[in-house]
Amino acid sequence: MALTHADIKDGISVNKSVGFLTIDGHYQPLLSTTKTTGSTRNVPLFKELTPLLKSHRLFEMEKYFKLGIPFSENNILFSSGTGGYIENRNLSRRWERLCKRLDIEKNTIHALRHTFCSLLAENGVNLKTASELIGHTDIKTTSKIYTHVQQEEKARGIATLSNAFPRFTN
Repeated sequence: MALTHADIKDGISVNKSVGFLTIDGHYQPLLSTTKTTGSTRNVPLFKELTPLLKSHRLFEMEKYFKLGIPFSENNILFSSGTGGYIENRNLSRRWERLCKRLDIEKNTIHALRHTFCSLLAENGVNLKTASELIGHTDIKTTSKIYTHVQQEEKARGIATLSNAFPRFTN
């Protein structure tokens, strides 16, 4: 949620995070570095996202114009209705409404990281690459997500043996 338009170029530069704290009685965003050194990373841009990001950028530019806020590359990529950072609880509410509207099982936004990692595994991406893409410092964390996918892959692998031994499958 700390990404800016400047962070989206040939890829996505993940280099900061945002949290919310009460400071001097005011609940406000606080930018900081990423949680771990492995969290700071450049993720190649999924080319199918390019037109969606361009459309989103135009939407954000229009929103800022209506709010009377100058638009710059340093503006938040996914901003609130007032042009500020979206608070976690508001993001969760938006996510819940979207799940309901799409009639899909409600889960946390964090579950999308697991889905991303599982899809990488299912498509043959090695564990080290997936670990770096998802921003895990310790590859063991990534392997825990991969494990259930690997079990499914093992079962599919064994099932292919029926082609090697056709006389036993009749």
